[in-house]
Amino acid sequence: MAAETGDAFPELNDAELAALAPLGVRRVVSAGEYLYREGDAGYDFHVVLAGAVEIVVNTDGKERVIVRHSPGRFLGELNLLTGQRVFVSARVAETAKCLRPNDQQQRTVPGSAHHRKLKRTSRRTVARAFTPPGSRDGVPM
Repeated sequence: MAAETGDAFPELNDAELAALAPLGVRRVVSAGEYLYREGDAGYDFHVVLAGAVEIVVNTDGKERVIVRHSPGRFLGELNLLTGQRVFVSARVAETAKCLRPNDQQQRTVPGSAHHRKLKRTSRRTVARAFTPPGSRDGVPM
């Protein structure tokens, strides 16, 4: 299960990272670039492997940092689960290495075996990450 970080954002453990690794591609993103922006129609699930990514919200024309994600943390899980429009931006604060689903296979072949496995594994990983310690499937034991 994902490790607790002392705040609302859990970190993925080695086993969870290993389960996601074959389902995505690694890419390096330079500081100042955005993984997604407020208002985008959709966005991908990303795992931060190195560097840092900040989640920011635009307030009165200025970006305000909500949280800073370090290695082992993930973002984009809400869109993966709900398909909602983006209401925050993800800005790379320090050059980052990220793991994200393979766009071509995920988007051009919906319903493919790869697509189903990616969704199933990602959802399971996110669900485990947010299951409180001492619970099973989100239900206290």
